[in-house]
Amino acid sequence: MGEQIQKTVYCRFGDDQPFEGRAITSTAAFCVSPPQRAGNMTLELSSNMLDFSTSGVAFEFLDSSMLQSCEPSTGTVAGSVSVTIRGLAFPQQGTMLCRFGRASVTASMLNSTHAVCVSPEHIPGRVQLTLANDDGLESENFVYFDFVQVPEISRLIPSSGSLLGGTALTVVGLYFQEESPYCRFSGHAIRGEVISSTVMRCISPEWPIEADVSVEVSVNGIEFNPGLLFTFTQPAIVAEVYPRTVHVTGGETLTVYGKNFLPSSAFVGIGDEIFQSVFLTSSMLTCTTQQRPWPGNVTVAVSNNEADFSSNVLLEFAHETLVRELRPSRVSATGGTFVTLVGSGFSGSSIIAQFGESNVDCSVISEGSAVCEAPQNKAGLVEVAVQGNPTNLVLELYPEQVLEEVSPSTGPVSGCTLLRLVGLNFIDAETKCVLDRDRSIPVTTLSSTLVLAVSPSRAHGMAEIGCFATVPIDGVEGSEFLYHSPVELTRIFPQQDYLLDRRGTITVYGTGFGRNEERPQCIFGSISLVAGVLRSSSSVQCALPELQPGKYSVGITYNGEDISNEELIFTMLNSARTHILLPSLGQKAGGTSVTVIGTDFARARHRCIFGEDAVPGVQLSSSAIRCRSPVVKQPGAVDFRLMLADGKRVDGDLSFLFHLDLELKKALPSSGSVSGGTPITVMGQYFEDTETLSCHFGTLPPEDAQYISSTQVLCLSPRLSDVESEVALFVSLNAQDRASDSVTFQVQPIPQVISVKPTKADGATVSLITVMGRHFASTESLCCSFGSHVSPAMAWLSPQLVVCQTDMINSGNVTVEVSNNCADFSTDGLSIVLLRPILVHAVEPSEGWQSGGFSIRVLGSGFQEGATATCHFGDERAPASVLDTEEVVCLVPSTDIVGLLDFYVSFPELGATSNKVAFESHVNPLVLALVPSVGFTDGGTAVTMYGYSL
Repeated sequence: MGEQIQKTVYCRFGDDQPFEGRAITSTAAFCVSPPQRAGNMTLELSSNMLDFSTSGVAFEFLDSSMLQSCEPSTGTVAGSVSVTIRGLAFPQQGTMLCRFGRASVTASMLNSTHAVCVSPEHIPGRVQLTLANDDGLESENFVYFDFVQVPEISRLIPSSGSLLGGTALTVVGLYFQEESPYCRFSGHAIRGEVISSTVMRCISPEWPIEADVSVEVSVNGIEFNPGLLFTFTQPAIVAEVYPRTVHVTGGETLTVYGKNFLPSSAFVGIGDEIFQSVFLTSSMLTCTTQQRPWPGNVTVAVSNNEADFSSNVLLEFAHETLVRELRPSRVSATGGTFVTLVGSGFSGSSIIAQFGESNVDCSVISEGSAVCEAPQNKAGLVEVAVQGNPTNLVLELYPEQVLEEVSPSTGPVSGCTLLRLVGLNFIDAETKCVLDRDRSIPVTTLSSTLVLAVSPSRAHGMAEIGCFATVPIDGVEGSEFLYHSPVELTRIFPQQDYLLDRRGTITVYGTGFGRNEERPQCIFGSISLVAGVLRSSSSVQCALPELQPGKYSVGITYNGEDISNEELIFTMLNSARTHILLPSLGQKAGGTSVTVIGTDFARARHRCIFGEDAVPGVQLSSSAIRCRSPVVKQPGAVDFRLMLADGKRVDGDLSFLFHLDLELKKALPSSGSVSGGTPITVMGQYFEDTETLSCHFGTLPPEDAQYISSTQVLCLSPRLSDVESEVALFVSLNAQDRASDSVTFQVQPIPQVISVKPTKADGATVSLITVMGRHFASTESLCCSFGSHVSPAMAWLSPQLVVCQTDMINSGNVTVEVSNNCADFSTDGLSIVLLRPILVHAVEPSEGWQSGGFSIRVLGSGFQEGATATCHFGDERAPASVLDTEEVVCLVPSTDIVGLLDFYVSFPELGATSNKVAFESHVNPLVLALVPSVGFTDGGTAVTMYGYSL
């Protein structure tokens, strides 16, 4: 076995992919076989998954044994049950064993898919059943086999049944199992149903003769225990019953005629109830009927075991006259309502019913109903009695309904007015209302005191509305409702007014306004309702309600519900008001052009008041007036007011800010490209953060500026192609007033780079680069950029020549650009190459056999693509292929040295060499034997390899 422990090894079967194994010692290694097809394959070993041993030792793959099922899968703890196992690829050589958990018995092999073995004695429980041979190969899977207690029978319910079979037999005992229960009637086995471990159920089979037979049970249909006797008898048959009709009250003697009745065990079934019978002869029984809740036909049958009932005959249950319900159960106390008596046993053409103290002749409609007309009586509860009915029923009498008020009390002749009828004793679904005592009105009862209705159409004039229960009552007065002519509106005057402290009036013109007593109302929009004054049959005067500015529809109504629907619009106008100042600030030197924005400015002369100073205003429109700010002594905010020439003030509270005159000192950078877009920081004093902060370049439109502090503002230069060399730069707080101070901004063309020397440099050191081109300016802000790295230029030599330095920036190809202001750079895209150091970070794999011949990956940085490279293994060399700047591949050469070697990569053309790392060389391994040398094709066999240098 050897002594020295080795590192992780890799196993390979044939040409398959290698996988990880485990070295035990230098002479033994371990791996697990993978899934494979049947046949012989060599097993070789490697320490780096690239170079493998060439020993040629074979491993044989056999088809895996697969168990599918066993029959039976249950047996008793006594054992001795013959179990058949079915599956795939059972081995045919050697001795085969069936393993029931830890117990093994010899198996008889029928063929490659069937084996038979006899179960051993075992304790109760489920075990795994597998198939194995004497070489140690065991089936890859298993099936379950259950050992159970031997079932016992203590009782049969019932203990007898019909020769026709079908008796539901309940077997009581112990140790019943749900999986495969069987009952056997003297050799005739049938499948049973397990209810619990102590109860199972079987259906008896048909039997040829009357006999006592043994009933036995089994858990698998093979092992049956000693059982109890079950008696097969002739079935009981019913031919006739007497009498054929009995009463639902019960207590009558019923005689049953038939054959095969047994003494002491015959039962009579009447409907769904079972009774013990009185045995007279084998063909005659008697029993007593029981009370039933309702009449009808039921079946009568006989059983000799209280389980199997014979063929049956019909028995009729009938009852006496019975009243169960009154429909309806609530009627008017005024009488005249028809009431239906619902029950059974009604006969003849009429019956007498007593309503309280009044007898009423009722008409019989059918065997189950009769109709009576309820007499007039006092409101309350009254008993209704029918001769022969065991109990009296109660009828509720409700009082007379009273209508007290109709609201509204007027409406148009076209109808459709929603009415609220207020009164007493209204009853849901029983209240009826009429117009003029003969015209029905649909109603909805909301409560005992409120009913909703919709007025029908009718001619102009006074009408009467009445409500009652069931039928009209003579002499009961209704409530008046006035129908008026339809109202049509034609115009209003005036059609608009202003929102003032006082309120005005408008006049509505139209037709159908009627008489003074009809009291018209005016409605503005959908919510403002005011009283109107009838001026004539064609005009109504309305006072204006409190209205907000806007447009309102105007209508006339006489009842607050029905509103004229002509589209007449009244407009409430707003009063004049100032809203904003544009701009709202200016320099204290004055002269700022200020526009006052507002609404409803009158066409008149205005004055603008800045604090205490007044200046004239010029009206531009009804919503705009312009004036110029005055000169003030001190900066700060002042109140602004707009006044009419007559001294009236326009509503609105505004303010205007006078600020200090701005002072500008310098701009950084002080020059920029003619194409614009240069970020410029303007240095000065008294800057403020306003929404209209802006920069002005000469006479060009203002540019938005960004507030940095009271001494700094950031601008972007506009396009300055029309400016020759320089332009004055101003700052404004309101995008209008320019500061008295300005700074000069130089306008220059963007530099152009034509060439750079040298084109390669060391990225790890500072290198000087000479840039040749055009438009280079001798400024303090002359800069060079190498990619994203920007630094000041080393020297300006001429407008065509500049010297830059690299400053140890990132390696690779970088573009070189020049800027005269360190902001606007050239865009010519010329580049130089900055080389980076060559570093080896890792070698994969970092070890291998000394015979070599396999490839390794060298991972690092700074590898030169396209350059010739060499891999060094101590004194041995091998050509290398550069894949990219971070990976090289080379073929390991053979060596006589065993142990650690210095490894590095060189680039002869560049004169560059990487750092050194370790590569370990091992003696070639030799595999001599495999234990075991065979295994299943689905893999998983643990294989130990023996040899040298493993």
